[in-house]
Amino acid sequence: QNLTPGTEYDIYVYNLCSASDTSSNSFLNRVQTYCAPKAVPFTEDFETWTASSTAEIDDCWDRLSDYPTFSYYPYVTSSSTYAFSGTKSMYMYSTNTSYAALILPEFAPAVNTLQLSFVAMKTNTSYTHALHVGVITNPNDISTFVPIDTVAPSVLNEHELFEIPFNT
Repeated sequence: QNLTPGTEYDIYVYNLCSASDTSSNSFLNRVQTYCAPKAVPFTEDFETWTASSTAEIDDCWDRLSDYPTFSYYPYVTSSSTYAFSGTKSMYMYSTNTSYAALILPEFAPAVNTLQLSFVAMKTNTSYTHALHVGVITNPNDISTFVPIDTVAPSVLNEHELFEIPFNT
């Protein structure tokens, strides 16, 4: 209660032995509150993000992956070959038995009034390239994901525009 959105807080624990006697503080954990909902229209081109598979993603976004060797998917990569504009893009990868999820920030209007527009590119012919777009109620639990649509880029090495209305 009364915490600032998108802010890190340190949690300390101490023992209250009596009204005049307490133990020293001991650091317990660092937590961050969820970000305030974003206003629309909202645009992200990832140009201000650090491009690296080991870099943290923006504080207001989340990622989930169960791919054991590559838990850092998805991540921002720097390559004008993949970027729609500029030099950076979000790199996604998973297998037929794993997932990699990119979770956008919460938005201020009701989700059923929004549409997601994005570009995606197929970079090889070995995979299905299916992108499942939907909503999630708990960004730490993939089982709360509810799909709205599934799309797949069909043209090799070309950006394709996808528009997903959330009013379904």
